[in-house]
Amino acid sequence: MDHLSTAPKSDIIQEFKRLCDTLGPHQAALTLRAYIHKHCIENADLVVALYQEIIDFLDPAERITSTIDLAWFSLHQSRPDYLLHRRSVDLWWQIHGQTWVEAVKPAPRPRRSRRDGRLRVGFAGGDWSETNHYTQTVFRPTIEALPRDLFAVHLYADGLAPIDDSIVQMVEVARPAGNLDSAIWDIAADDLDVLFWPLGFVAHAPFRMMRARPARRIALWMHTYSTFGPELVDASLQDIGLMTPVHEQIQYEAVIKTNGPAVLFGVSSSAPPVTSAPRTRSRGIVFGTFNRASKITFDMVQAWKKILDSVPGSRLMIANQSYRYAPLRAHVARLLDAAGIDSDRVELLSFQASTRDFLDLYSQVDIALDTSPFNGGVSTLDALWQGVPVVTLAQPEPNACIGQYMLSNVGRSDLVTTNHAEYVARAIALANDPADLDAWRRDARDRVRTSPLMAPGDIGERMARAVEDLLQCQTGPERAQALGGASAR
Repeated sequence: MDHLSTAPKSDIIQEFKRLCDTLGPHQAALTLRAYIHKHCIENADLVVALYQEIIDFLDPAERITSTIDLAWFSLHQSRPDYLLHRRSVDLWWQIHGQTWVEAVKPAPRPRRSRRDGRLRVGFAGGDWSETNHYTQTVFRPTIEALPRDLFAVHLYADGLAPIDDSIVQMVEVARPAGNLDSAIWDIAADDLDVLFWPLGFVAHAPFRMMRARPARRIALWMHTYSTFGPELVDASLQDIGLMTPVHEQIQYEAVIKTNGPAVLFGVSSSAPPVTSAPRTRSRGIVFGTFNRASKITFDMVQAWKKILDSVPGSRLMIANQSYRYAPLRAHVARLLDAAGIDSDRVELLSFQASTRDFLDLYSQVDIALDTSPFNGGVSTLDALWQGVPVVTLAQPEPNACIGQYMLSNVGRSDLVTTNHAEYVARAIALANDPADLDAWRRDARDRVRTSPLMAPGDIGERMARAVEDLLQCQTGPERAQALGGASAR
């Protein structure tokens, strides 16, 4: 069907019907599904219309995985499509959400008694091991900052991997759950006020656990821009510095706002020291971007071409663990070639095996170039901590304002731009400002360490207020009922 890459909907449907006659409905549906994901993903109306054509011809398991994958992919492509995400979740719920996440109730089991008046909060999912970079830079510092006189924290690991011993010491309960959907009764017995799911809408989300409601409220954590449909999750916790109108447009969940970070960031204990500027060793500015391949767009590559052309002797390092896969390396190489960037000026690397080796790559970079409209997150913080300033391009969408959020909190709003021309000009100006580059390498760690991103401040009181607000908001089922039922919207 690739020859129909720009065809109108009527021609695509006609070709699908022809394939039904020649291949059979099931194989034709699989063929059209592949076509949708390759050619139509940026047209939400067309995607939903074509899915309506094929859904009855897919197996039940294929219907589930197809719509879940579509909902996830819509937010994790180079240009996130929030409307498509909402409509994909609607489609998932309409077709099988209400039956696949059938109503289940935790079996009666004695609740573990409360010995004090602390708030009981739980965090479910993820890899809580000491080698997981995201755990060490996001989960650990947040949990460590929650005052134990205010909070009893419970962790439930999705899987059987060991939980970092140092994190275990910080919390009331830490359990490898195996499968969260089958850990419902143990979670319910912990009598939680709020259970946070910090990973957004993903294929392995514990949908049945959410439906079972093993805590008083189920909530998404800061900077999760997804929805789970009308009933599963009650609220999303967000810093007002990261709020955009898109939240109200795509989320069924209530939005609980905090005036300051609800998530604290940290750094790996194995982070190497900041080194001297690589330009002093290589006799030329080295730009770098360590965001994953799916965040790189042709527009950004064209901007990088202009920057490289304007900074004589400069080079570009692109690194990410995704470049272990040949198709992703080839995809980015094609973008670079199409933009006319000389391959001799580019180094394309996979992340190193250890966190220390990966962070040490920043010792070879003078200036980091953020991607847009899907900014880097932890990679931006890594760069700043390792003494590398980051130039970002901010836009109104949620995933396009993360760089602005990070930089404004460390006092570098001057590195935030709002269009490609500004982005190019700011990167060139920074490359020609050795005093600024050297000052950041000298002062970076103190600036980041004392910023609101890492300094606990009043996070205990802030989170306590947020939990109290969560407990006051309607539950997802209550909100769906008020709207006329789960299928009303």
